Amino acid sequence: MQARRLLFVGPVVAGVIAAAVLQMQLASANQYLVEEGDTLSELAVRLGVPLEQLAAANGIVDPNFIMAGQLLVVPVDGRSATEYLVVPGDTLWAIAEKVGVPAADIAKANGLVDPDWVPAGRLLSVPGVGSTVTAGGALAGAGAGPAGTYTVRPGDDLSAIAYRLGVSVAALAEANGIVDPDFIVVGQVLTASATWVCPVPSGTFVNDYGYVRDDGSAHKGVDLFAETGAPILAPVGGLAERYPNRLGGLAVQLYGNDGNRYYFAHLDDYGAVGRVVAGEVIGYVGDSGDAKGTSPHLHFEIHPGGGAATINPFPSLVAACR
Repeated sequence: MQARRLLFVGPVVAGVIAAAVLQMQLASANQYLVEEGDTLSELAVRLGVPLEQLAAANGIVDPNFIMAGQLLVVPVDGRSATEYLVVPGDTLWAIAEKVGVPAADIAKANGLVDPDWVPAGRLLSVPGVGSTVTAGGALAGAGAGPAGTYTVRPGDDLSAIAYRLGVSVAALAEANGIVDPDFIVVGQVLTASATWVCPVPSGTFVNDYGYVRDDGSAHKGVDLFAETGAPILAPVGGLAERYPNRLGGLAVQLYGNDGNRYYFAHLDDYGAVGRVVAGEVIGYVGDSGDAKGTSPHLHFEIHPGGGAATINPFPSLVAACR
């Protein structure tokens, strides 16, 4: 019956509904969360931004390829949004050119000690255009979660703020003593929780980082054993993307808000992609890839700063899972 009634909606009402839906899809005032079926050319028209400008602002080389769950920066009057989501391959200088703000100002506003390095998946505050998000200074080390603050602005709600900070609404409310999530005050400074979530709460593991395999290669992660289909949780908030490959099978890369990249391999199935909060299900334990036929487990790696897997995940796992 509902579908039949929609057939009689007039063009004016339909336009209002379409505008409302588009507004709901905007992750913030100047960002858009890509949905299944979206194309960049159609989004450029709907968002009122030239296609070339929308592609350039998001580092998109092929305008015919965008992914559901991808968070796009929507340029405004030739400048970028108040926030910018760092994508793989970005440099601070390239970002500065995209958003029209000096690189030194961006570095200062986000506590970037080394302006030559910006981690993929980090949400940067763009100074000079009304942004109030800060990244909490220097990046947290392994075992720490996404720490940050946010100053409430008119029209904000707690769920949108939690999304930006990469934490759950419940965690943000608890961290700030908020009893009623529907009531926050303009000018109030909220602090995100710094909890690091155990990726497989039901799993068991030992310190097998650095173990030398029969072929002479070193094991660069820790294996967490659990039943097939056991949920795998994002240890921190960030940007999750599917990364299937020959060795890892069904795998996920998580560009954490803490500046680290996390690798999850041998999944049985995928979970959420795109922007995720700490504790969100991003996959399920399995034995895909070169682990086929072995006991189901998650191969888990920490890549500090997005580089090589030089950190042993074991101490962080012990702290979070035991």
